[in-house]
Amino acid sequence: MSCRCLSIIDRYLCSSRSALLRNWSSTKVAYRALFINCLFWLLIGIPLLIFTNPITVSVTRIVCNFSNQYFGNYYAYFLNPVAYFVTPSLIMSIFSIGTYKNLRVMIRTPHVGAQRRIEQQFILMIIIQSVVFTISSLPNGIRLAYTIATSSVQKSAYRVAQEGLFYEVALISYFISSGSSFYIFICLSKDVRSVVLEKIRKRPSILVTIKQNRVGPSINNQLMVGANMNKSFTGISATITK
Repeated sequence: MSCRCLSIIDRYLCSSRSALLRNWSSTKVAYRALFINCLFWLLIGIPLLIFTNPITVSVTRIVCNFSNQYFGNYYAYFLNPVAYFVTPSLIMSIFSIGTYKNLRVMIRTPHVGAQRRIEQQFILMIIIQSVVFTISSLPNGIRLAYTIATSSVQKSAYRVAQEGLFYEVALISYFISSGSSFYIFICLSKDVRSVVLEKIRKRPSILVTIKQNRVGPSINNQLMVGANMNKSFTGISATITK
C-alpha cells in the first residue's frame, strides 16, 4: 500500500515539467524513501507486539486482543482508519490527478519517442491502479467509520452477524487491488501483452523438451536386467541345493 503511494509520487515527479521536481525522481531518493517507509511501519508494529495478548476463545480458536485500553482506542479510532485508508486514498487521489495532468501535456508533445511512449503507458497504468485502489478500499473505509460511530451501541447477535458479513465483504473488496495489477497491465499495455503471449507460446515447447529429455529404461536395458536377475536367482538356487 505504502509502496503504491511512493510509486504514484515518483510518477508525478518524473512526469513534471519542472526540472526541480524531476530531480527528486532518482534512485538515491527512492532508497531513502523505502528506508523511511520500512522504519515507519516498524515503529507502528512494535507497540502491537507489546500491547496485544493472545486470548483463547474456544478450544480451536485463539484471538489477539489489546491489553491496554488507551492503545486499543488509539489503534481503532485513529491509526487504523488514518494509516490504512484516509492517508493512502488522499495521496493516491491527489498525485493521480497531478500525474494525469502531466500525462496530458506529454501526449500533446510532438515527436514522442518509443521510450517516452512506454513511460506514458506506465504512468497511465499507475493512475488506473490508484483509481482501483481508492474504489476498492471505500467499503473498508465505510466499515471503519461505521465501527467508530457505533462503538458504544448495544448490538444484538443478528446485527453482529450482519456486521461480520459486511466486514468480510469489505476485506475482499480491499484486497482486490492487490490482484488487479496484473490485469491492468495486460489490458492497458501492448508491450506487456506481447511479452506474456511470447511466454505462453514458449511454454509448450519447454514441456516437450523436458518430456524428450526424460531418462527411462529402454527395452534392451530391461531385457538385460531381467537376464542378470535370472542368472543371480539360478546361482542362488544352485548354492542352496548343494
